[in-house]
Amino acid sequence: MWLLTISCSKKTKEIQQYQPDEFSRSLDKLSDDLVWVENCNVTYSKVLADLKNVKENFAKVTAEHKVNFPQKEEFKKRFNNLEKEAEFIMQACADEKNPSPEQVTKDKLEAAVMEWRVRIDDIRKNLLSVDPRNKNISPATSNGVSVSSLTAAGLIFQDGLESYLPKMIVVPSGSFIMGGTDEENARLDVEPFASEYSKPLHQVTIAKSLAVGINEVTLGQFRQFAKETNYKPLDGCRCWIANQESRMLPVKGADYTNPGFPQTDNDPVVCITKEVANDYAQWLSQKTGKKYRLPSESEWEYFARAGTQTTYYWGNDPKDACGYANTYDLSSKAINTYTSDGFVFPNTDCTDGFPYTAPVGKFQPNKFGLYDIAGNAREWVADDWYPNYNGAPVNGEPRTNGYAMFGITRGGAWLYRIRNLRSAYRNSYFSSEVRTNMWGFRVVREI
Repeated sequence: MWLLTISCSKKTKEIQQYQPDEFSRSLDKLSDDLVWVENCNVTYSKVLADLKNVKENFAKVTAEHKVNFPQKEEFKKRFNNLEKEAEFIMQACADEKNPSPEQVTKDKLEAAVMEWRVRIDDIRKNLLSVDPRNKNISPATSNGVSVSSLTAAGLIFQDGLESYLPKMIVVPSGSFIMGGTDEENARLDVEPFASEYSKPLHQVTIAKSLAVGINEVTLGQFRQFAKETNYKPLDGCRCWIANQESRMLPVKGADYTNPGFPQTDNDPVVCITKEVANDYAQWLSQKTGKKYRLPSESEWEYFARAGTQTTYYWGNDPKDACGYANTYDLSSKAINTYTSDGFVFPNTDCTDGFPYTAPVGKFQPNKFGLYDIAGNAREWVADDWYPNYNGAPVNGEPRTNGYAMFGITRGGAWLYRIRNLRSAYRNSYFSSEVRTNMWGFRVVREI
């Protein structure tokens, strides 16, 4: 691999040409080894050994050859993320008492290394490129709306005249019991490890009101973000393949513009990483001058329940689901039959009319006026993954920098079975690069 560095002045143009053989070879080797081989230990041992060489050679090329990589800090962040993930996953695979056993299966880890190969190949391709993202964001047009902690709950507003800005609603402060009960888990035959994820039950108090997106962020809204920031998705998105033995692996050519099924601009955007969801919230903050962000996990469950303690925000009866949530129902089953390891996904015994994602706001909202909380697309929250609620904050703050660096999604999705639409349901995948055609997000705004 030949690289060029170019420095320009009014009088001269100096071109320094060099061949950083060791660095080039180490990146090539890392890319080649980002494939699943035999088992967790064999796969990630190679990755960690390769990463050590990459980081050493990266530092050497920067120092000795005086190479100015415009995205040097971005590359360092990615290398460090992969190293932390590989170390954590190797430990999790070796832990006989691993509290998140379904996260270290062959299929999920194979998908994770495939995603990382795409990321490393993108770095190789753009070693000397300037970050293409635009950070000079034009402000939204003020509409004179003023919202504060004194604003009455239920007010719907937008922070500007632009139609692509999300509609927000003020949600009151309050307290609730977070988690799933033993009775609920037993009634829905929830796996023992997944039951532990929503324990112990504990009271959480949200002391301040906040504004929450009435809907999940839509494809049309996200397109505006992508246009203004010059966001370009990486290739591949995890997709269940219908009507055959399904493995949720990254599908080449799939991304938020092509999630594997048709969407309108009013459908929820999917195939988005947690990092990109945070970028969107930051863009909104720049546009409006207000503080937008992802909700914490406890905030999410608070406004998802909307004052209820039942299994679903509409009650306990799964037969009522199709009036409130886009789930894996009879209309989905008529087009898609999903199986995994011989297990046929059970459908909800009703018809919601949408085999894939639905335009937002098509189902009945919860008591706080929020749509699609239980279905359509799962939603990223701000927290990092913990396998239970031991030591969880009771004030609505997110849990970060703890057990694992991997993100959490809440709520159900268009192909989720009924037990995974419950308000207490939570899960994670062990990859910071994960994006699927089932997951999107909604934003909150501090007031």
